Amino acid sequence: MCSAAVDETTGMPLPTRKSVRQMRWFERSFRARMAAMAAQIGVDYNLSDRLLADTFLSWHRAFDSQKPASRMVRRSYVGFAAGMMFHELLRKKPVTVNALPKQVDSNAPAFQHPEEYLYASYCHTIRQAILGQDFWLDTRKPDRLDDPELWRDFSEEIAMDRGAAIRFLEQIANEPSPLQLPMTDDPAGGFGNRLWKLAERHTQPDLPAQSSENFGLRLVSDADQVELPPATRLVLIAFEGVAAHTSRIDAAELCSLLNEYNAKLTPDQTHDRFFGQPISAAMTYVAERTGQLCPGGFATKLDQRLIARDAEELEVMPGLQDLLQRLLSGGIDVGIISYGRPQRVNAAQQLPSLAALKPFGPIHFLTPENRLTTVANTYGHGPRNTLLIDASSTGIGMAQNGFMPAFGFAPKARIGDRNALRFAGAQMVLSDLNALICRG
Repeated sequence: MCSAAVDETTGMPLPTRKSVRQMRWFERSFRARMAAMAAQIGVDYNLSDRLLADTFLSWHRAFDSQKPASRMVRRSYVGFAAGMMFHELLRKKPVTVNALPKQVDSNAPAFQHPEEYLYASYCHTIRQAILGQDFWLDTRKPDRLDDPELWRDFSEEIAMDRGAAIRFLEQIANEPSPLQLPMTDDPAGGFGNRLWKLAERHTQPDLPAQSSENFGLRLVSDADQVELPPATRLVLIAFEGVAAHTSRIDAAELCSLLNEYNAKLTPDQTHDRFFGQPISAAMTYVAERTGQLCPGGFATKLDQRLIARDAEELEVMPGLQDLLQRLLSGGIDVGIISYGRPQRVNAAQQLPSLAALKPFGPIHFLTPENRLTTVANTYGHGPRNTLLIDASSTGIGMAQNGFMPAFGFAPKARIGDRNALRFAGAQMVLSDLNALICRG
């Protein structure tokens, strides 16, 4: 089963502008962005499923009531709709912060407004993805997400006013002429379905984009062949989901265990929600669904089941051995990293089916003290000369924390995984390890 929004007639994945109107896609992409952001800046977020669903439903109603009659202003409406999403997130507050990092820059917006910063980051990413897919725009021009001066103007009045929220997100996108919308004291945003009519007066018709150094046209797609970035001297490969084919085993065994604890999910739902997350996330889910603390022994049981299943089924990812050979022939160092359960990973390293990984071991376990940059340093390389290939949003966020280039990896059939990795910030998402080539 595919976890992305799919056209029921053709079976093809829907473009982002349509996918975002599907609740499951919205929840999945938001979780991916939150996981990446948590790993990138070190904020411990907590998400309410109920409030997130409520946010989506409120936004969907607003979206349908505001849709423009003219197809000539669709580009402007993208920013308007993303701003409405930002407003609903600010209003419903589905995210709370459990803890901030011990050492933070007090002037950084990410720590001054951690929840609002996450909402803005997600909505800005959605906006840019749609503009890239539907209008072939190069959306890599600088934004103002981390601009303290802009965030200095943020206030509860902006959070409670739909027009103000839309305008603030436009400013984050660094639009030269953000939409001018009237203010209102109405907590629901005011002006009902007339707000777009007021905004439309300030929009320009959609015209072909003018190419420039910072903002031109590009086709957003995955290439059949992807060259290793020229500066790369080290490639770090995630054990989970890239070096080893763990995803299906993880989802099946965790799903089975959750069902035994009366926290029922399907294997696909389990994968979507928990892949790349610590075991504590699943234990918290059990507590939320049952109203009781997750019983002791949950993690031990999962380790035992994964180890037993690995012994029978775990294999290296197709194409991995050829990739490793290409990297070695090109003089590129290779390391294997993991943020999984040490007992399971240590047992897996001894399996004959994973013998291809032994020359590159031992596997480096990531911890708050042993970060990706630390691992890179052990090979004598800096983050900018290192490329991470990871299948999880958390891993992509870890790379962003260290200013390290990162490629995502997800099979073509896992459209939801591929979208999640894009929203987490992956520079490219591979669907086949044989697509990555190393120029001599």
